[in-house]
Amino acid sequence: MKFKAHLAAPLQLSKLLQTLDKVTDTCVVHLTPELVQFGVAATEGKDSLHVCADVNQRTLFFDYLVQSKAVDNRISFFVKTENLSRALRSCCSAPAEHIQLKLTKKQGTPALSFEI
Repeated sequence: MKFKAHLAAPLQLSKLLQTLDKVTDTCVVHLTPELVQFGVAATEGKDSLHVCADVNQRTLFFDYLVQSKAVDNRISFFVKTENLSRALRSCCSAPAEHIQLKLTKKQGTPALSFEI
């Protein structure tokens, strides 16, 4: 599995994650060659809530690469919305020429890394 992309719109992604963070603390991210999808599972109870956002990868990234042996060449993972939102705010606060996201392994565990 491989994911590597240069972030073209950090402010837009940051705003999306700030919105999701108001709903829940964890969301699922699906990366496909065409789409970046964010989903929040339905909450328990009578007034359950389900939120999802499908964004064309060209809206957020350039030099976008997703490779996986999974069906539809998909990579899926859970992320803490607050942590990802905080990392994106760091990208937006100081002008950065180069913001790269990639999946790496840290001590055998997959991690989403930012290079700023």
